Amino acid sequence: MSDSADNSFRVSVIICAHQPDSRHLSRTLAALQEQTLSPDVWELLVVDNQSAPPLKLDELLAWHPHAKCIREENLGLTPARCCGIYHTSADLIVFVDVDNVLHSDYLAKALEIASQHPKVGVWSGQAHPEFEESPADWTRPYWAMLAIREFSHDKIMMASDRSQSLPHGAGMCLRREVASAYINEMVNANWRLLLERKGQSLMSGGDSDLALLSMRHGWGIGQFMQLHLDHLIPPNRLTESYLIRLKKAMAASGVVLDHFHREPAPVRPSIIRCLLRQLKILICFDGVERRMQMATFNGEQHGWDMVKYQSQIVCES
Repeated sequence: MSDSADNSFRVSVIICAHQPDSRHLSRTLAALQEQTLSPDVWELLVVDNQSAPPLKLDELLAWHPHAKCIREENLGLTPARCCGIYHTSADLIVFVDVDNVLHSDYLAKALEIASQHPKVGVWSGQAHPEFEESPADWTRPYWAMLAIREFSHDKIMMASDRSQSLPHGAGMCLRREVASAYINEMVNANWRLLLERKGQSLMSGGDSDLALLSMRHGWGIGQFMQLHLDHLIPPNRLTESYLIRLKKAMAASGVVLDHFHREPAPVRPSIIRCLLRQLKILICFDGVERRMQMATFNGEQHGWDMVKYQSQIVCES
C-alpha cells in the first residue's frame, strides 16, 4: 500500500472523482472539514479519475494537514478506488462519493464500529436523500436504486445471504485487510472492471463485490444506524430515461456478480424461458413499470453477453 513513512493515521478517506459537480464536491469537502474527529488522525485523498481539465483543489483542501489530490489515468471507479487504496495507509478506509455529505460524527462513529465489531470487515450506514427538486411520486419505488438507505436497526451478516441487502458504496467503510485482499484478487480477476462506473456507463456492483469478498475471507458485513450521510440527488437522476438506463445497468451488473461469486455459477436461461418472461412482462405490466421490467430483462441479457465475452478471454489467454 502507501509507501508513506507516516502510518499513524486511524482513518483514510478516499474520494474518487470524475468530472465532479463542483457544487457537490465543495459540500462534500465542507462536511469533511466539520468532522468531530481531529484531522491530525485521518488522511484525505482525492483521486482525480481522468477529469478534463484536471482538478485543482489546493484551496479546497488547504484546511486539512494530510490531504492530497492524485491523478488516476485509467478511467473507472474500480481503478480509482484501487489507486486510493494503494496511496493510503490507515487500517480503516472510508469511501466517500462526490455527492455524499457526511454528518459531523461519521468518521468518529466509523472508528467506534471498527472497535466494537472486530469481525466485521465492510459496512455502511444510512443515506438520506437531499433532492435538488421535489421528485415525482412515481419515482418513489425506484429510490433504492439511487443508493438511498434508511433503516431502523443494525444489520450484521457473517455469511452470504442474498435475501438481505448488502452495504452500499456511499460512505462505505472497510478494513485494510479486506482492501488488500481486493487488490490482490484484481490481478487475476479483470471481470471486476465490468462492475463499476466508467465514464457515462452506469454499471455497478463493485460495492457488493467488496462485501461478498469480505465474507469469503472470513469477515462479516454490516449496516449501522448511527452512520448518517445526505446523498445529493440532482433532477436528471429522477427522469424516466435515466432510471431505465440505471435499471438496465444494475441488472447487467447483477448477472456478472452472480456468475463470478455464486457456487455453482448460474447458467443463462434458455430462449424459451426468455420468450415466456417477455410475454409475462407484456401481459402483467404497463406504463413505466413495464418499461422498467423490460430494462431489467434487457440488462440481464447484456450481462450474460458480458460473461460470455469475459469467459472467452480467459479461455484464450
